[in-house]
Amino acid sequence: MDKRKYIERDGYKYISIWECQFDNELKSNVQMRNFVENLCLKDPLEPRDAFYGGRTEAFTTYKEAKGDKIDYYDVTSLYPFINKTGKITLGHPKIITENFEDINRYEGLIKCKIVPPRGLFLPVLPLKCNGKLLFGLCHTCMKNSFTDECKHTEEERAIVGTWVTDEIKKAVSKGYSITEVYEVWHFDEVSQYNPDTKEGGIFTEYVNTFLKIKQEASGWPEWCLTDQDKHTYIKNYFEKGGNLAGREKH
Repeated sequence: MDKRKYIERDGYKYISIWECQFDNELKSNVQMRNFVENLCLKDPLEPRDAFYGGRTEAFTTYKEAKGDKIDYYDVTSLYPFINKTGKITLGHPKIITENFEDINRYEGLIKCKIVPPRGLFLPVLPLKCNGKLLFGLCHTCMKNSFTDECKHTEEERAIVGTWVTDEIKKAVSKGYSITEVYEVWHFDEVSQYNPDTKEGGIFTEYVNTFLKIKQEASGWPEWCLTDQDKHTYIKNYFEKGGNLAGREKH
């Protein structure tokens, strides 16, 4: 009530209704519903919005290759791999809401409006829509589950969300176009493992410790029959980023 009196004291007309009434009117009033759905409120950046979850996708359920070689790539222990080799921001971010610079100068999170290109086979940016995680090239098509040829305008196709700056940089390189930036959280200091020097990374030592224990618990591979085989195995493991120092003794 204090808020209402404060607003009315400044000459505004205050109208209040129950939420259920508002929801019912949204269902029956098409003009009102379109207005609300296309209303772009510039809320502050919420870092949790940048966490979309994992991406799983089957491009074909069955493939018979004639004269072709099919390779299967997988990252075993994905979480430790990312914690060890990925970027880790350090300290507190600088919150930027105006006078934005080139996106390549930022490391952190960005909330923006961006228009996907047409015809990209693998869309880059995720979007949560209708309770699902989607990777699409048109916001209106995703929202309404359209599967026909997209004929929407750039504004109708644009998506608004919060993403990691590296995701946006990749998207731009694939033809996405940023039309408006609302907020950026920039971190001056970033820690990352260097695979060439095998140094750096705030979690590298921690991850290496437990990966070493895991590898030792698995025992020697079947092909390691001699001391030379074991030495070769340890050398190859180290070159790929691991460390099994002292393993020869077991």
